[in-house]
Amino acid sequence: MRKMITRVHPVSLILAAMLGLSACAGSTSTADTPGLSAEQQTLRTEASKFNQTVGVPAILGVLAGATLGAVLCRDNKAACAAGGAAVGGAIGGGAGYLVARENTKAASQEEALRVRTAAAGEDIDRFNRVIAATNKVITQHQQNIRVLKAAYRKGEGDLTSAQQERTAIAEDSKALELTIAANKERIAAITEDIEHYGSDAHSLVAKRDELITQQGYLNSQLKKLRGEYVAVPTS
Repeated sequence: MRKMITRVHPVSLILAAMLGLSACAGSTSTADTPGLSAEQQTLRTEASKFNQTVGVPAILGVLAGATLGAVLCRDNKAACAAGGAAVGGAIGGGAGYLVARENTKAASQEEALRVRTAAAGEDIDRFNRVIAATNKVITQHQQNIRVLKAAYRKGEGDLTSAQQERTAIAEDSKALELTIAANKERIAAITEDIEHYGSDAHSLVAKRDELITQQGYLNSQLKKLRGEYVAVPTS
């Protein structure tokens, strides 16, 4: 009996590899904690996404781009694979500046700057979402603390509720700390690219300035959250 040989198309293999790697790319988050407001979920989810390991998304982009380039180009596979690796920077869109930077190492300067500038803009949009959400989170904590203090003044204080509020503020503060660290990391990466590309990186200068401004807002919000933690009544 003749054995049947099943041919697997390289594109199928790369897609399977991408799915396998992406399944491992998740990071621990407290965004699914019961009772969180929509704003707390946004803050914690974005903080988690910002701090995902860069390696897996970068591998997905470069591996997929290079393989598809080699498969689709018959005459000069080496050149096509190199080009495909550069195109891989577009795969996993929204992954942010750090991933775009890794995925465009093989790209031309013009293409690398284009992709990285767009990715920096995406990061800025995400930081703005965090800032907007955190403003509401701070307001929510302030309201909760006022209710707790009123209850204590009436002799109806609840230590469990106070402890839950402190825990929630601590977790929100931790998420904001991660977001600030991610912001600083992107500023440092963009600064390196500006120094590398010189005057051609003028579009990145504007993005870096926006990120620096956002860092000021984020630090101010973290200070407020820490202040609210201290303000929670304990007796």
